[in-house]
Amino acid sequence: MKSKKWVINFMIFFFVIYFMVVFIYYIVNPYQIFNHSITKQKFFYSQNEYPVKLFDKLKTKKYSLLFGTSRSQRIKNDGSKIDILNFASLYGNSLSVLNFLEQLNSKQLKNINKIYYLVDDHCLNGYDNKDEHSHYVNINFHRSKYLYKVKNLLEINIDKINKTIKDLQYNWFIPNTYKLIENGSMERMNYLEKYKVPVAYKKKSTRQYYEKDGLEALIKINQFCIKHNLKIYYFTPTHFAKYDKLMNANIIYAKWSYLLSHGINAFYALWYIDGISNLIIDNYYVAFSDKHSHLNTFYVNKVFRDNIVMESEKYKITSIDKLSDYLKNNKQYYSSK
Repeated sequence: MKSKKWVINFMIFFFVIYFMVVFIYYIVNPYQIFNHSITKQKFFYSQNEYPVKLFDKLKTKKYSLLFGTSRSQRIKNDGSKIDILNFASLYGNSLSVLNFLEQLNSKQLKNINKIYYLVDDHCLNGYDNKDEHSHYVNINFHRSKYLYKVKNLLEINIDKINKTIKDLQYNWFIPNTYKLIENGSMERMNYLEKYKVPVAYKKKSTRQYYEKDGLEALIKINQFCIKHNLKIYYFTPTHFAKYDKLMNANIIYAKWSYLLSHGINAFYALWYIDGISNLIIDNYYVAFSDKHSHLNTFYVNKVFRDNIVMESEKYKITSIDKLSDYLKNNKQYYSSK
């Protein structure tokens, strides 16, 4: 009898704790899955849910779309009167982007003003899951939102508990260095972050590689845009000088020559920009915020607007011959192995 009573008491205690945790997670809503929260600022998103929120926004009015990684997440707009939806939550994976586009209806397609796509060094990895950051996310954008929310609410885990605690901390006790805004962009509290020039820099923070299915997915994205008369701009990330010295020019050529020969008619080669990649003041890269080669908020928007939005010809590559000339003329900035 005593053992039975102990089991009953334990089960009661367990379910009381469980439902308390579920309730706190629900009212805090750290991943922005539900329609309310007791906290104002948000710092996290669910990779399976936030793209769906942006997908639904496209049903309401005209937007420009920005696909990319954390290296483009600080871009809020392109300076026009048309707002941007920033899909950094898809992390630039070309299969994930293609999956998104193929589920749009005719109204959503008409609501696309233009598309910007940061093709990062590691996001054409297709179905490969070896990369720490970029991987294919198979989202059904037409799924039942109610069932998804119920399932998410009941599946409590350590990560959700940690994010709930951090959400409360950042809102009520310890100010964070950034917050997320509704269009999917990140807002940094310091727009002019800088990074001390390292004595030695021997390893890139993200891999430089691609897979055949990742390349083919980007080609299909391009074909999709042509079919639906959508203007799309492809551009690369910008790195600080020591990071660029680890970029393999042979991989750059193999990847982009293949894309250029299969329908991609232009891209902006922004890996190295003189006056930005090598801008050092008091031994700091003043255009970059960290060792991961993130441009700070001021400079990522400057590079974006000065080159892609303004359609500058300076770094625009329109053929394999121009790609070869670019790499030959800039070989001092990159590695050949």
